[in-house]
Amino acid sequence: MEETTMLDSKLETFLTVARLGSYTLAANELHITQPAVTQHVRKLEEYYGCRLIDFTGHQLRLTAAGELLLRYGTLQQANERAMLEQMEGVSRTLRVGATLSIADYYLPALLGPHLGERGWGLSLQVGNTEEMLDKCARGELDCAFIEGMFGGEDFCRHVLLTEDFLPVAGAGHPLVGRTCTLEELFPYPLVLREKGSGTRAILETHLFQQGRTAQAFARVMECGSFQMIKEILKRTQAVSFLYRGVAQKEAEAGELVWLEAEGFPIRRPLYFAYPKNSMTRRSCEAFFRRVAGEN
Repeated sequence: MEETTMLDSKLETFLTVARLGSYTLAANELHITQPAVTQHVRKLEEYYGCRLIDFTGHQLRLTAAGELLLRYGTLQQANERAMLEQMEGVSRTLRVGATLSIADYYLPALLGPHLGERGWGLSLQVGNTEEMLDKCARGELDCAFIEGMFGGEDFCRHVLLTEDFLPVAGAGHPLVGRTCTLEELFPYPLVLREKGSGTRAILETHLFQQGRTAQAFARVMECGSFQMIKEILKRTQAVSFLYRGVAQKEAEAGELVWLEAEGFPIRRPLYFAYPKNSMTRRSCEAFFRRVAGEN
């Protein structure tokens, strides 16, 4: 599919039909219905007062007027792309968001090798998944590294990496050293992130699929800091659920232990996303390729 532009949707539909030679193929590429394609072409014909497309049997062909519109429409499309490239070049600072997990435990290693490179700047904000997506949608961020249960109908997204999500507790926890069921975790306090965070959404979705909620645990404590969550786990018999990278250092030091619980670990993707209608989509794509090591 050709890259989306800000052209009038009816003209973009016509250009797609002309390029593919088929209403059906154009509908599939544009993710609209075939009647919608027909209506777009008819509206253009009404506006210009002439036929743009004829059929010989089942063969689609452009009329002389259609060829003229194709030529000027294609030029307009090319001019818009050139304008976008120049507009993106005015500011090289990309406004990037990241969830707490990704910002603190994954991004430093990914961004570090590129921070000395010339030709680009970076402004980074940190928050939970819900906050980052909302800021992208409002145009306050260009793109974001996010996690959790992400539908993303209005976003383009790439998988940055896939990580284990699993229960963790202090080294002296009674469940350390054996495989336990989910129900055996419930008598212990649960420490989890605030509402809107990706890790909380993953856990709540998993519990819902088992017919449970977080209230099944002895007590529930919300905490917006991973460092505080880990310190609480070290000092109590509470449990939490984290990405492996978030507590890997403490696990290797023997301060925390990954619990062997049925149904875990859960493999979850961490995403890079930006709005589909973003004016900085080229910069976002180039930034992702650089961070992901594709350049």
